Parts: sequence; structure tokens; C-alpha cells
Amino acid sequence: METAYASSFEAPFGTLSMGATRRGICAISINDREGLYRWLFRHLDTREVIERPYYVIKEAEVELRRYLRGKLEQFSVPLDLRGTDFQKQVWQQLLRIPYGEMFSYEQVAEKIGRGRAARAVGAACGANPIPIMVPCHRVVGSHHHLGGYSGGLAVKEWLLRRERAILI
Repeated sequence: METAYASSFEAPFGTLSMGATRRGICAISINDREGLYRWLFRHLDTREVIERPYYVIKEAEVELRRYLRGKLEQFSVPLDLRGTDFQKQVWQQLLRIPYGEMFSYEQVAEKIGRGRAARAVGAACGANPIPIMVPCHRVVGSHHHLGGYSGGLAVKEWLLRRERAILI
């Protein structure tokens, strides 16, 4: 059995709820605390979630608050990525997208050596359990179409504007 922890705080666009294991942040939910708990119980080997800011959650909150104020561009908090091998490959590539830049789904597919897998990249972005820290908001469709976002398109647009993102 794993120990799971959870905590929430208010962001400019709503509530950010975070889940963590002893290995790192494993999930962030935007305005959906119940969704965070569902994810934790579905993906972790746990029967209870301890509602307290475990040290990695405290560090993540500090970094997220700094990021949201425009004072941090790169996160250093450890992550506990849970997904398929393909999803993890996509998420690792997302972590390489620099602050303030946007890539298309096609560009991400090419970067991972799967040039025809733009739709699968989109699905992996949609399944990203750690939005903001694993910056799927920096991935857009062709012609700058925002695509989707787990926190809603208004939040994705807010994040891109905060970063003054440009399409590469």
C-alpha cells in the first residue's frame, strides 16, 4: 500500500488540488477536488488519502504560487508520473518545452520520433495528471487552435498569456 497525500490552495483562476506520494507530486486538479480523489484512488495502491500538505506538496505550492505570479519558469519539485509508456514519453517531452514557447501536437509527435501520432499526443496531453507542472498547456493544435485542456480553455489561455507564449 502506498501513502497518498492531498492539499489545495487558491489560484487566480480557481482551486488547485494536489496529490502526492512519497516519490513526488502525482496529480494536480484544477477546480475539481473530487476528480483528484477519484484519480488518486484509481491510479494508486491506496485505501485512504491523508489530507495534509506533505513536504513535497508544500514545496509544489510555493513553486506554483511563484510561477502563477510570473516569478518562476522551471519547476524543481519531484514528480511521480503514472501512465502508459507512451504517455510518459510524451510527458517527458512536454517537460522540455521552454517557458513561454508553444509547440503543436505534430511537433511533439515528431520530437518523440512518432511523426504521425499527433492525435495520440493530444490524447496523452489530455490524460496528463499533472497539468501546469507538466506543461501540456504549451501544446496547441495547428493554426494556434488551443485544443483542449483539463482545467478548461480559459485556464489554458490564462497560463499562455502569463507566459507570453509564442508558437515555435
